[in-house]
Amino acid sequence: MDLSGIDISEPSKPRRRWPLRLLLAVLFIGIGIIGIGIGLGLHRFLPFAAPGTPEQEIVRPLPPVVPAQERTRPPAPPRAPAAPPEAAAQAPAPLAPAPPPLPLLDASDPLVRQLVGALSRRPELARWLSHEELVRRFVASVDNVAEGQSPGSHIAFMRPESRFPALAGNDRIVVGPRAGERYDSVTDVFVSLDARGAAALYQRLKPVIDEAWVELGYPDRDFDETLEAAFAELLATPILQGPVELVPLVLTYAYADPWLEELAPAQKQLLRMGPANQRRVQAKLRELAAALGMPTGSLPRASLYTPLTTAEARAEAAAP
Repeated sequence: MDLSGIDISEPSKPRRRWPLRLLLAVLFIGIGIIGIGIGLGLHRFLPFAAPGTPEQEIVRPLPPVVPAQERTRPPAPPRAPAAPPEAAAQAPAPLAPAPPPLPLLDASDPLVRQLVGALSRRPELARWLSHEELVRRFVASVDNVAEGQSPGSHIAFMRPESRFPALAGNDRIVVGPRAGERYDSVTDVFVSLDARGAAALYQRLKPVIDEAWVELGYPDRDFDETLEAAFAELLATPILQGPVELVPLVLTYAYADPWLEELAPAQKQLLRMGPANQRRVQAKLRELAAALGMPTGSLPRASLYTPLTTAEARAEAAAP
């Protein structure tokens, strides 16, 4: 496990590495559509008649005068039957405005900034969207997470400013109890996203996303499957209970619990957000999965895990 960038009182501070950059993949997931209406023309048809060209004047006799008592009114023209209420209710609704055409991948950043920026009012989101190649970063990040790898190289701008804290004492090194607070802002932005709007936005941008996906080298694989695999990878990450002990390596640290150390890098990065933020992130992932139409019943369920201490891990390793 790479837990570089840790501050401790003893031993010496290890090298920093980029922390978890998982959330932008879902920021661009998923993902509202802002349509631009187009006018529907209405044509008015007017009756017309060609002018006559009489060759001679025709004199017609006047009609005979009928006494008033013998006059009768002509029958009223028949009225068209009124449409029943059910028919009026079943009348076709007016056509919805068509969305504007999508730009090509290389010119998609302005539209992505506009649409994704409408999903949350958090100012941090606007700062993240100021970067370039947004769709390409999103697609590459989702691919990394689906493979269990960290997407840090694609979204390094989400890196927290403070260093990862650890506590040392009594021959033990543990993760600081407030270490996850460095990711409070990132988590706040993520959970503030409108899930339905994000899902609609994902569908709206799907052709551009597919263009970046093919460019990445997957012409025969559906990106939806990769997105679902990324969700499953993060949702399968256990929520840790109790102190989490570390063991020093040459330049970095590892989990004392060998089972935790064997987790995928993407999952170990999610653990660094802390149990409170991890719960919020995973709950939002499930909400987004439902909005995207994923089979939520097949996604991993939340699980709790109490890590082994260094002593327990050594005893377990020494057991026959």
